[in-house]
Amino acid sequence: MILGECEKRQTWTVIATDACNRSTTCEVTYTWVMDSEAPTFTCPTEPVIVTPNTPDCRYMVMGNEFDPTSVEDNCGGTPKMTYTLYNTGGGEIGSGSATLEGAKFDIGNTIVEWTVTDACGNAATCSFVVRVQPCIRITGNLIWEGDNTDMTGVGLARVELTPS
Repeated sequence: MILGECEKRQTWTVIATDACNRSTTCEVTYTWVMDSEAPTFTCPTEPVIVTPNTPDCRYMVMGNEFDPTSVEDNCGGTPKMTYTLYNTGGGEIGSGSATLEGAKFDIGNTIVEWTVTDACGNAATCSFVVRVQPCIRITGNLIWEGDNTDMTGVGLARVELTPS
């Protein structure tokens, strides 16, 4: 009998008979786990270098760009994927499961550690660095002068430019 994806159980009926032809019966059940192999998967190569893509100069993950790929397990099923984010000092700054989509990274280095665990509790990990480049802002005054066709006088405006 198979229980779940990795535990197996076998039951035997044992009959013991003595010299006087008296017998007794009992059942013996043996349970074992068949899988001791961790799942396999691929993580991005490091460092992953990105530029800020949000107005607050952070990088927001789009889609599954930093998620593990080629996730496989020898016993089938879908392994559970979890991640932990660390700053460069090793302090935990976030965690989640399944995907990094929507996660935001601050300027500098963030260590991403993925753990993939199968139904039998076998786990494999990988880690990589996401480096968010500094945000570049240009501020200043813009002065323009009319060109004799549709504008007259001088105008002044304050502008701020950020990369997109």
